[in-house]
This record gives sequence, structure tokens and C-alpha cells, in this order.
Amino acid sequence: MIEKEFAKYVIEYLKYLGYDLYYEVKTCGGNIIDIVGKRDNIITAFELKTSLSLAVMEQAHRNKYYSHYSYIVVP
Repeated sequence: MIEKEFAKYVIEYLKYLGYDLYYEVKTCGGNIIDIVGKRDNIITAFELKTSLSLAVMEQAHRNKYYSHYSYIVVP
């Protein structure tokens, strides 16, 4: 499963949960967050990846500078 295919399901679920979603958000550090969700004044970063690695964990950790919560979403 490629990232775009599985992103459709994630987006549908996040909308169901009531998030306002923003896609491919560029940070002031030059990084890109796959999906940023806003719900009840809480900002959450979602990194969608097909597999989990230390590099992805580092990316999610960096996203904490720009959001309240940061998640890695893998199938």
C-alpha cells in the first residue's frame, strides 16, 4: 500500500473525529508536515508513512515544536 492510498482512509477518519485538516504544511524550519489537524484549539501533526523507522520518529519529534501533539500513522 502506498502512502496516498492509505492517506484517504486516515483523512476520512480524522474528518469523522472533527478535525479541520491542512495538508503538506511547511514549517518555518523548512520541513513539511503531512497533515495538520486542528480541533478545539489543539494543533496535532500527523506523519503518514508506510513503515516505521528512526528517521520517521525523529521527524515526528521535530513536529512537536509546531504542534501540541505529534503522531506517526502507519498501516
